Amino acid sequence: MKRNRPSGVSREMVDRLLLTAAGADAIAVELACVGLCEHYGGEGETDDSCAGKDIVKHALESGQINGGHIEYIAHRPPPDPCRNGVLVKDLCGACPYPPDGCDFMAPHPVEGVTPCGGYRLLQSLLDAGAMTAADLQALLSRQK
Repeated sequence: MKRNRPSGVSREMVDRLLLTAAGADAIAVELACVGLCEHYGGEGETDDSCAGKDIVKHALESGQINGGHIEYIAHRPPPDPCRNGVLVKDLCGACPYPPDGCDFMAPHPVEGVTPCGGYRLLQSLLDAGAMTAADLQALLSRQK
């Protein structure tokens, strides 16, 4: 069920995140959930079992995603969702939601459904050229 209308990562969001001492979890929620996830339910309603948010958090903590990456995708609209083999295999494959619990990964997905914000953030970084497929594979393989 769509509850959020993500507008992407804004310049203001990037500036606020780069100037704050917020932890990686709070930044991951702001970027992936608030900025890019249509399933996010609002403040205090993060899903701790979301693999997309978790991978973004770990990537921020390890420096594999940094302010430069985020600045690169600022003010770009969220990408149109598409199935990326590496993301599907390594991110969705590690997600605790079974295919019948995730509309995007369902065997017969509903038209217009989107993946989680973490998926969309990683897809944005790939589409913008801020991250290569090899970078993505390295990031996802470290999380297994």
